[in-house]
Amino acid sequence: MGQAPRSVYALNVSSSSHSHEWLIDSRAFYHMAKNKVMFSFLNDCNIKNIYVCDDRSLNVVGTGTVHIDNGQFNDVLCVPTLSCNLLSIYQITHSSDVKIVEFSPHDVVIKDLRDPRQILATGIADDSIRLYKFNNFGSSNLPSVFVAHNNEMRKLWHEQFGHLNYRSL
Repeated sequence: MGQAPRSVYALNVSSSSHSHEWLIDSRAFYHMAKNKVMFSFLNDCNIKNIYVCDDRSLNVVGTGTVHIDNGQFNDVLCVPTLSCNLLSIYQITHSSDVKIVEFSPHDVVIKDLRDPRQILATGIADDSIRLYKFNNFGSSNLPSVFVAHNNEMRKLWHEQFGHLNYRSL
């Protein structure tokens, strides 16, 4: 049986981000958060460092669970010097409850593989940094979400209110 990796690579966005924002990253090996206060608990882990794209090494201080409105992220690495929180597409699609991640030009939708009509979480595209940001946990059926994109007036209001969730309009 092989050993767990002691270090991994991750994106390090140069723009400052708020501690509550999560970027959805296709290159991150694990979910990573920068603020210890976000964790409901923090355990020791085998991974001691991550490396960002400029080959700098950042220390990992533990792993745990982060609770967010209506949901949680499990097995999150705590990396205090990381410039933003990251959600790993790989970890989302390879967890014990396998999920589907679908990207479009304006958003990302995370669905249950067993019932693809069930939306577990959503994200929005941030064109200013060319990345997708986690938006919220939620469960709804696809027809009510995707019909909104066909209505140009709702799309306009969605953008006018800072990409407010369509169900909240």
